[in-house]
Amino acid sequence: MKKCISICLLLLAVACRAEVLSDSLKISFKCDTNTALAFIYAANTYGWNTPDSMIANAARALAISEKLNYQRGMFLAYSTLSSSRYVTGNFGKGLSEAKDALDIARNNKRKDWEIQIYNTLGLLYLQTDKYKEAMEYFEDEIAYYTKNRNDTILGNTYNNLANCYFMLKEYPKSIEIRQKAIFLRKKLNQEVALGDSFNDMGETFEDMGMTDSAIVYEKLCLEIKEKAHDDEMTAMAALNLGIDYTDKRELNVAKKYSNQSYQLALKMKSKTYQLNAIKQLAKIAALENNNKEEASLLNEYIALNDSIYTEENQKQINLLHTEFETEKKELRIKSLQTEEQQQQMLAAAEKRENSLILVFSIIGFIALASFLLIVINRFRLTKKQYVIIEQQRSVLKEKNKDITDSINYSKRLQDAILPPISFISKRLSSYFILYNPKDIVSGDFYWMESVGDNILLAVADCTGHGVPGAIVSVVCSNALNRAVKEFKIIEPGKILDKVRELVLETFEKSQDNVQDGMDISLCCINTNRKEVRWSGAHNPLWYVKQGEIHELPPDKQPIGKHDNPQPFHTHSLNLQKGDTLYLFTDGYADQFGGPKGKKFRYKHFEEMLLANAGKAMDEQKNILENSLNEWKGNLEQVDDILVMGVRI
Repeated sequence: MKKCISICLLLLAVACRAEVLSDSLKISFKCDTNTALAFIYAANTYGWNTPDSMIANAARALAISEKLNYQRGMFLAYSTLSSSRYVTGNFGKGLSEAKDALDIARNNKRKDWEIQIYNTLGLLYLQTDKYKEAMEYFEDEIAYYTKNRNDTILGNTYNNLANCYFMLKEYPKSIEIRQKAIFLRKKLNQEVALGDSFNDMGETFEDMGMTDSAIVYEKLCLEIKEKAHDDEMTAMAALNLGIDYTDKRELNVAKKYSNQSYQLALKMKSKTYQLNAIKQLAKIAALENNNKEEASLLNEYIALNDSIYTEENQKQINLLHTEFETEKKELRIKSLQTEEQQQQMLAAAEKRENSLILVFSIIGFIALASFLLIVINRFRLTKKQYVIIEQQRSVLKEKNKDITDSINYSKRLQDAILPPISFISKRLSSYFILYNPKDIVSGDFYWMESVGDNILLAVADCTGHGVPGAIVSVVCSNALNRAVKEFKIIEPGKILDKVRELVLETFEKSQDNVQDGMDISLCCINTNRKEVRWSGAHNPLWYVKQGEIHELPPDKQPIGKHDNPQPFHTHSLNLQKGDTLYLFTDGYADQFGGPKGKKFRYKHFEEMLLANAGKAMDEQKNILENSLNEWKGNLEQVDDILVMGVRI
């Protein structure tokens, strides 16, 4: 990429003609539309990672386009300039440039141009806390590109709209819209764009108090963005990880990520990102009781925040100094004046210079004293805020304890729907059940019923995990019991048909559009004939026979709402003594871990089951559990885990 940029800039340099004027240095470029478009291309190639270069090239394109009255070039230049302000933090200027681009689009009656600038307007309004205005632009953009079919832009805009709802703390709505963006980006295999969605999902979980889940998503984003050399999003993901680990009080890790964000912000020359990183580092210093470091960071924060005034003041000083130096040079070169006159003028100039230095020293001292007073006041205010935060934390801790106690009691209720081990052991001579809920209560459950010579077994994964998943599991377990006991069904496919009917009947009583349900693997074992009948919704059945592992594929539909529901199929198997069945949910294969933080994967899971299929069932369970813990390491468990093995 850097090589391409260098070639592009070299071509632009050849196309330019430099000329030095007497009063200032000006560069004139070959004025044609191709040169203007080349500068636009160069600006967007630099992008947000190098905003100064982005602005410089867009400004050159604007100068050429205005001279030619080239409308498209002017529109693209203003659009690019306004987009760059999203990173630099000059949002007012960005909105002004976006308005200029919008006027050009409307004057030329170009609806496609007008819609194009809506995205930048939405982003800038989002940064200035005008969420309703931002949402209007994003929604207009979605309506246009839904009609004109552009899934790439739709994915980006859905993600931006989700950010608006996130800032308004409407988390369910934000997650719903974010899932639309993720669906489109997965469909288009846009891994880099998926990183943006992972970052935003992490921020949502962090705001909801689900710090461990937030860390998983932020690390996924960081890995993708570092690989893509996307400095802007890498800085954002690193900052969010710094916030996450600060909340967990893992301050060394938090400081590492916050410093990474700060270094990237310096590289990009982004004052906005620098401010955010410094603010987080100051919070970490406060938690470490490092008052000296905290005060230093707060000083840096305030100085940077006030940098616009400081920079303007410095420009004035530099201008006066330049004028003074010019005046001294002019005095020296006046050949008609005597040496004495020249010395007098130089002395006068030196006196004026000393006077100026004295004046500016006094001004500087006053400014420094004012600055220190501001720092001290803000430092005291920060200390007061920390006291308030600690008080609020204590209240939240007590509330969390009450909630945890309620959930622990709910676990006792959920355990009541699971078949007792004594009931299972009377009917199965050789089996194991590996059951590790992600939270206290689980969305996964196992089920068993006996009808004559037939033993019915099921492993199910309900929508979600934790409390929502547990509630759905009660509904689905009850539906399985009714299908067998009340409706006298023992054929697996027909059981699933009836369960789907009962679950939908339960949820249709709600006024809300409930989409919950479950994936399931259900088998019926005839103990006399050694015959197995099986049916599955999304979850397959694996069985090991004569040293080889085989799979029965499930129907690609859930127990719940589906666009095109079909009757579930029943598969039949004739097995021999010693053959082994494996029923499972997706939690084991989807667990992140290993040296690279990747998923365990079904292929790896399958190889492990086959390698240990001949061992005792309790030993198989221990191997599976130990292997998973070793793979997971210090990472959070991402889903409920359930694996059942049965030897015929």
